[in-house]
Amino acid sequence: MRKSDLPLAKKISEKLTSFEDINDLPGIVSKASRECLLEQMVDSCRRIKYVTTIAAMNMDQSVTDPTKKTFDPLKAAVWFKQNGNIEEAFWLTFLATHFGKNKKIRMGIAA
Repeated sequence: MRKSDLPLAKKISEKLTSFEDINDLPGIVSKASRECLLEQMVDSCRRIKYVTTIAAMNMDQSVTDPTKKTFDPLKAAVWFKQNGNIEEAFWLTFLATHFGKNKKIRMGIAA
């Protein structure tokens, strides 16, 4: 986990502990399971922040072309949504979520 994410992780952990006082959370009894959940939640928050940030950017259509190095499925989804093609935006978001980013070739799977 990134050092900058530790305050958020601590806050989420505290909220989980408070929730646990009222409700059972059998899936995160072990320390490893709890830390895994925390990392996933922090990562989800980071992704939401990323999408919010890119939604405010001006992008050209090149982000939608999977044969170019500028391709980014999340930026493309934002571009398509902003240009009225919500179905393509949802489809790209689904694909990006399902397949994720390849560490070696990034998003260049179609290239």
